[in-house]
This record gives sequence, structure tokens and C-alpha cells, in this order.
Amino acid sequence: MPNEIYFRTSFSGYNKSDVISFIEKLNREQVERVNSLNDTIRKSQEETKHLSDELENAQKRCAQLEEEVKQLIADRSANEEKAQKYETMQGTYADIMLEAEYTSKEKVRIAEEKADRMIKEAEETRRMAAAENKRIIETTKVEFMTLIEKLTSSLDETIAKIGVKDNE
Repeated sequence: MPNEIYFRTSFSGYNKSDVISFIEKLNREQVERVNSLNDTIRKSQEETKHLSDELENAQKRCAQLEEEVKQLIADRSANEEKAQKYETMQGTYADIMLEAEYTSKEKVRIAEEKADRMIKEAEETRRMAAAENKRIIETTKVEFMTLIEKLTSSLDETIAKIGVKDNE
């Protein structure tokens, strides 16, 4: 042991002044050590107080952050719900637009087909009317010519009868 202490001896034991001196030295060392430990305790208490304050502030900040996280999660959930509704609406809107486009194209196709049929029917009706008109004109022409011939014949007969009477 490096700090071994040796007392001088005397007739009745150890040298009294050596022992007293050793005890005083021990007391000073003990006082210094107690003071040092008290300083260490005081510093530790101050540091503990400081760390407790920091911990309390950190806990408060943590609680604030937890509230912010809860709010962000709630906002995120609301935003996700809105996004899902938007996507659903967008899909529905797209479906409606596709259906409207298909329906309008189908209606245009049907209208074009109907217009083509109507044009063909009109052309057929015009052709038939033209043919009927031609037939009527031909028939009327024949009837007219026949009537003219009858009238001419009747006129000739009448002239012939009148001419015979005028000569008498």
C-alpha cells in the first residue's frame, strides 16, 4: 500500500503528537472530501434540476408534437378520404363523359342513317312522282289528242253540216 502510515512508538504506545497530527490530517482530508462531495452533490443537483427542466420542456414539446402528429394524421385521413372521393367522382365523371360521348356518337350515327334513308326515300318518292307525272302527262296528252281529234271531227262534221246548209 502506498499510503501506509507509520507511527513512532513511545513507552506507553504510539507518539501522541503523531496520532493527533494524523487525526487532524484525516479530519482536514475528510472535511475537504465532504466539501468536495457536497460541491459534487450541489453541482449534480443543479445539473439534475437543469436536466429535469430540459426533460419537462422536452416532454411538453413531445406532447405538442404528438398533438401535431395526431392532427396531421387526422388531416391526412381527411385528405385521403377527399382524394378517394375525388378519384371516385373523377372516375364517375370520366364514365359519364365516355357514356355521353358514346351516346352522342350513337345518336349521330342513327341520325345519319335516318337522314340517308329519308334522302333515299325522298329520291324514290321524287322519282316515282316524276314517273307518275310523266305517265299522267302522257295519258293527258293522249286524252287531249283524242279529245282534239273528236273535237276536230265534230267540228268538221258541224262545218260540213253548216256548209251544206249554207249552200242550200
